[in-house]
Amino acid sequence: MNSKKYSTYIIFYSSITYFIFYIFFNFHLEILTGLIVPLIGSLFSSNIVYYAFKNSPKKLTSFMIQSFFLKMLVYGFLLILFFNFSSFNQHVFFISFIGYFISFHLMEALFIKHIFNKG
Repeated sequence: MNSKKYSTYIIFYSSITYFIFYIFFNFHLEILTGLIVPLIGSLFSSNIVYYAFKNSPKKLTSFMIQSFFLKMLVYGFLLILFFNFSSFNQHVFFISFIGYFISFHLMEALFIKHIFNKG
């Protein structure tokens, strides 16, 4: 599986789950915002990991550590902004963010395992 196929799968998963939440819940903006932030982070990170592995596998571990800390800083900064300056329901946003954050990182871990096994 290449990064384009992985990106297609993750966007499809995001669209389906958002559509289901859109039908059953009335917190559209909160759920969408909780989806977008981890989605962008996961797509960006997984695509760069894929190309870094193809170009220079020896540098991949240090790159992944650096990208992890960078993502945590960005996520922390955005969470502080959302909780201090937003007018929507923060509990729904936080639950949506955590759910998508965990699921995207699990999918990213499986994708990385796949590219390591396939080489």
